Amino acid sequence: MSDPVKVLDAGDKVLLSGQEAADVEAKLRYYVGRGSIVVSPVARIGSAWVAACTPPTQEADRSSTLDLAKILEAQRAARAPQVEPESDGVCTVEKIGLKRLVTGPTEAAVQAITQRFLDLGAGIESGPEEVFGQWSAVCDMGGRKKA
Repeated sequence: MSDPVKVLDAGDKVLLSGQEAADVEAKLRYYVGRGSIVVSPVARIGSAWVAACTPPTQEADRSSTLDLAKILEAQRAARAPQVEPESDGVCTVEKIGLKRLVTGPTEAAVQAITQRFLDLGAGIESGPEEVFGQWSAVCDMGGRKKA
């Protein structure tokens, strides 16, 4: 069952709202018991009952709160375009169908590019392996083949 009172973490204030005054009052008392200071007592605004207080000084159960900064950060990350890695001046990336051949001077450099392909959901076909002084790996953009 969900909590009848919505809790909004607005940084320096906690905003409470609900359909019943008693529910909002009970949640406000809960926060005051954890060290919060009432900023705005329970009042009716439109069809909802609302109140505001400072965040509690004791660690509260945040499972039912909305942290706007975290939500906005997650939304920005979700909207960030997933760009396929390209040659970076150290390693070269050759496209061969759905395969990507990554070649570079060190295992760490090739592994760094390979990890970016893995983050996009590619599979590793082989490598990184050293061949004649160069390190190389083959990534499959068609999906995971080997771990």
